Amino acid sequence: GCRVVLLSSCHVYDAPTRLPVDEEHPTRGEGPYAKSKMAAEAEAFSRRDRDWVLVRPFNLTGPGQSPEFAAADWAHQWVGGAREIQTGDLDLRRDYMDVRDACEGLRILAERAPRREIFNLCTGQAVALREVFELAAPGARPIQDKSRLRAHDVPELRGCAKKAAALGWTPKIPLSTSLSDLREGLSA
Repeated sequence: GCRVVLLSSCHVYDAPTRLPVDEEHPTRGEGPYAKSKMAAEAEAFSRRDRDWVLVRPFNLTGPGQSPEFAAADWAHQWVGGAREIQTGDLDLRRDYMDVRDACEGLRILAERAPRREIFNLCTGQAVALREVFELAAPGARPIQDKSRLRAHDVPELRGCAKKAAALGWTPKIPLSTSLSDLREGLSA
């Protein structure tokens, strides 16, 4: 009898046919992660008797993030003293938000969203990974590593947050604060 909040991912969209990507955008994600999220979504859609809300967050960062993610990797290296850091393609543009804003969004959607609806959690703004790098590792020099380039990376992935905003959620924490807080947590 309880509401289920299913946490999916923006990776289900894959290469966008239009920007910003809204909840009606076709899902055709590639790779095991995207396919696993699409399988979970299909299971939810088949459960007509359940009260669920499906949430597709875009790129998250902030305090406590694992270094297996780009921004946190750069911050970890910077805190460790590295001033030359290997990167992938810094010209890619992504929609980043703070994990604390995402948590608040999940709370609001759990409480207010109509049942069996899909919601993006995103800022609606895309930033170049170059800017993310500069915020995560201030003053460091990026060294592009060809082994970190991915043939399937799309130039820009930016979401549409109108549906979540209509329920009273908007992200509040600037990316600069997210990455500063991430670095501070690593230094402590």
